Amino acid sequence: MINLKNKGIINFILVLVFLFCIMGFRNSAPGRGNKMVDTNYV
Repeated sequence: MINLKNKGIINFILVLVFLFCIMGFRNSAPGRGNKMVDTNYV
């Protein structure tokens, strides 16, 4: 039970990080060095 709960939380965090990375790639300009989520998006 505890293992399943922890696994779900870890998977949820991984999905969130994955989505943030995709948003950062789509939101950042090609010439910009920072590929993570921009302050403009937040």
